Amino acid sequence: MRDIGDYESVVYNGENDFEVYQALYRKRRVLESLKKVADGGVIVEVGCGLESIFQYYDSFSKFICVEPAEKFYRLAMEQKKDRDDIVVINDFFENTISRMPKKVDCMICSGLLHEVEEPQKFLMSMKSVADNDTIVHINVPNAKSMHRLLAMCSGLIDDTHDMSENNRMLQQNTVFDRKLLQELIEKTGEVEILEQGSYFVKPFTHAQMKKCMDEGIVDRQILDGFYKMAEYMPELGSEIFIDFRWKS
Repeated sequence: MRDIGDYESVVYNGENDFEVYQALYRKRRVLESLKKVADGGVIVEVGCGLESIFQYYDSFSKFICVEPAEKFYRLAMEQKKDRDDIVVINDFFENTISRMPKKVDCMICSGLLHEVEEPQKFLMSMKSVADNDTIVHINVPNAKSMHRLLAMCSGLIDDTHDMSENNRMLQQNTVFDRKLLQELIEKTGEVEILEQGSYFVKPFTHAQMKKCMDEGIVDRQILDGFYKMAEYMPELGSEIFIDFRWKS
């Protein structure tokens, strides 16, 4: 069983500090999707980590953030301040289904599904809140990321789907590629895929990327370039995303 206390300690205390940068580009991708699919409706964010997306996007009538980790929940409560249009719930999403509104326009599951022990069951719980018009955004790390392909070609791993030390430290259970992610989603029912792809081409591991930044080899301008490179290397981004809706 996933230990929320251990997980929040790793992230909160900066033991995996390049993840701060990775999270910035993950949020950029979420925002690009939101601007296309959500405008003034009800948004549900399943897990927010250190920063909820509501800090960067405010075109909604209501925003519900469900976060099981106590520290992240408290941060989200501080970030929401006194806004009545934002609700933050400290619980696992599966326990909150009865508290969700009847109409949800958009659901965000960012950087989470690969950490869930039973991802298909988890998706079914999300589906129970959605209707045929609900747009769902999911992103996860990419098994076919450039840095994983480099590790395989260098003989450091046997397969790009192997669990890394970083995966184990963050208690991650599944290493998805785009095909596996789409197949898992399609197992939950008929879906309409609106957009999918990868983003932020990362050539090295988190530890190596952080070292490059510490030594001045890589800066934010270069990181922005890595993000844009996914346009030219669409399968090799460090993370993949799918925007879809259930049709049944």
